[in-house]
Amino acid sequence: MLAVSTRKEKEFYPEEFLRTIPRSTLSLWRSKPPHFFIQQFENPENVAAVQRLLNRDSHEVEMRKRITDSYFKFLQFIKKQMGDKDYLNFLSSNKREFIKVVDSLDGAISQNIFLEAAGISKNRYWTWQVEEKVKCSSSYDSVCIRRRPHKAALAEVRAIRRIARNGGPNKYAIWANAIKQGKIAVGKQTFYTYTKDILTEKQRPKKQVPRVKVRATAVNQIWHADISVIRCLNGKKYYLYCVIDNYSRAILAWRLANKIRKEISFRVLKKAHAIATPEKLNYMTDGGSENRGILLPNFWGIRFNVVHWVAGKNGHPSNSMIERVFHTLKNEYKRVLEAQNITHLKAVVHEVIEAYMDRPHSAHGVYSPREVLMNQTGWFDQKTTLELAYKKRLISNRKASCKNCQNCSCLSEYEWDSVGQFRCGQ
Repeated sequence: MLAVSTRKEKEFYPEEFLRTIPRSTLSLWRSKPPHFFIQQFENPENVAAVQRLLNRDSHEVEMRKRITDSYFKFLQFIKKQMGDKDYLNFLSSNKREFIKVVDSLDGAISQNIFLEAAGISKNRYWTWQVEEKVKCSSSYDSVCIRRRPHKAALAEVRAIRRIARNGGPNKYAIWANAIKQGKIAVGKQTFYTYTKDILTEKQRPKKQVPRVKVRATAVNQIWHADISVIRCLNGKKYYLYCVIDNYSRAILAWRLANKIRKEISFRVLKKAHAIATPEKLNYMTDGGSENRGILLPNFWGIRFNVVHWVAGKNGHPSNSMIERVFHTLKNEYKRVLEAQNITHLKAVVHEVIEAYMDRPHSAHGVYSPREVLMNQTGWFDQKTTLELAYKKRLISNRKASCKNCQNCSCLSEYEWDSVGQFRCGQ
């Protein structure tokens, strides 16, 4: 009875004898705690011996439980660091070793619990077992086709892959033509499965053309102009006209309007020219209707020397610099997209553009577009500032007190190298 209560009856009694005991009786004995049967012993010495044995077993069970919990936590840590996809790919590529580990558990822990902690389903583990036990060199996936007769044979798979390698516009067209011509006789999904690692003309990455960047060497050499759409919360749509300087990334002039017109683009350009007054200028825009023929002298009476560049034509690259400015205004300063109406939008755009002009730009280090535009750079010595801070930090850290270093044998005998690294005197 005690052996059944502690789940160790198979260690002391043969299977034939246990079968003679009714199942209901075995269930009753298992439901009782071991102390229920220990108290029925007449000899106190036997009670003490059994109690010691149970205490030892209980300690072993507790230690085994702690080890198992630690193992599960370690597995979760590995899965989290590797990522679920990479983790499963790793186990799949080493499934033979994984099966050996599971088979070696030998009752130390339930296989189901182990697989659940490892994140492997029973069906996946069973599939791995089948693949390892019935390996066949005449099958594409190493599983004997007699075991999986619905799979395509090795010769058929090779024909499928050869047809895919011959190329075509896309895999669907390749499969459809091949099945119509009688070259293969598999479904579309099967064809995709066996050719997933083969790239067609459509899937091959296009050759990257080196991007040519437009970069000025001084302010007011190259300007960019474009329009960005902003929708207010009242549902109305407005257009933000902007002209920026290539070198400083500064916004020279802007205007909000409810329509796209060439006249508005020209007024914004003229306003920027009145502020900056360059003698010669290259003006880049896209090919939109608001920019076509914008610099015709007979129509506008332009009195300054300006050359119109159209992005994407005559070898000129894209107008991406001003598009990046619009992206910054809308994403770093999201309140632009929260304006209630045109009055509110004008106030917000003015505020945001002023903030952008005074915001340090990565192209200029610690300086803002306004500082570069106004030629107010060079006053901050970043290198000297960092060197002084570094020396001050070294002095402060060397004098710092640390409880962990009070008993350190290196505390009295030390020296610092030329770059401030600690070297033990011993």
